[in-house]
Amino acid sequence: MADAGMKAQFISGDGIVSAEFASIAGPAAEGVLNTFGPDPRNNPKSADIVKKFRDAGFEPEAYTLYSYAAVQVVAVDGRATYGFDSEEQRKGERAGWMAAGSQAFCDEFVTATETQRNWRAERLRAAAA
Repeated sequence: MADAGMKAQFISGDGIVSAEFASIAGPAAEGVLNTFGPDPRNNPKSADIVKKFRDAGFEPEAYTLYSYAAVQVVAVDGRATYGFDSEEQRKGERAGWMAAGSQAFCDEFVTATETQRNWRAERLRAAAA
């Protein structure tokens, strides 16, 4: 937009929540606004799993932690529902990669969703008044 001479404020959704956006846009990214729930990396309950990702050389930005939690919930659910189990799953569970980490991310997701829903409801009520 800046290269085309446009002066409009750039506002985007969660699709630009990554370091890649800033690295591509460079100085043109200054002043960009975006919408996204609270960053789950900042939740103290997420510290252990964030460290594991970073130790593995991966920055868990944007929806990484939400996606990770969803897969873990499906894995725990599948094991409980269908009874599949393996030594690898037990090792992962003991290492804290399943239930405890997933609960923190699920809690964060629910909180963020409720916060966004309440904000939208307040805005709609204000607009209707």
